Amino acid sequence: MSSEALESKLDLILKRLETMDSKLEEINTTISNLESKFNLLEGRVEKLENDQSTTSTAVQELQDGLQEFNTQVNEATAAREKANEFCENRYKELENKLLYAEVYQRRENLRFYGISEG
Repeated sequence: MSSEALESKLDLILKRLETMDSKLEEINTTISNLESKFNLLEGRVEKLENDQSTTSTAVQELQDGLQEFNTQVNEATAAREKANEFCENRYKELENKLLYAEVYQRRENLRFYGISEG
């Protein structure tokens, strides 16, 4: 084998090695970029998990508050019904007293026609 053939083969091998080296550099850069993006995504996922936890807590607090509000509404409704019943009973009682007073007054104010008052 001649030195020229050997030299051309070495040049060919060297070019291939250089091409492979540049491809490895590209792969390394791509992997580095992917790593950065992965780290960014990982940070976003952690933030989303924290936000989801905060949201769950807030929703639970809202549900607890709504339950308390419903309890207060039910208590207020019961108190209103009791007050209405009391007012109705008191109204009937006063109406009966007024009716009794009117009947009593009429009984005392009987007029007899044809008989003098004096």
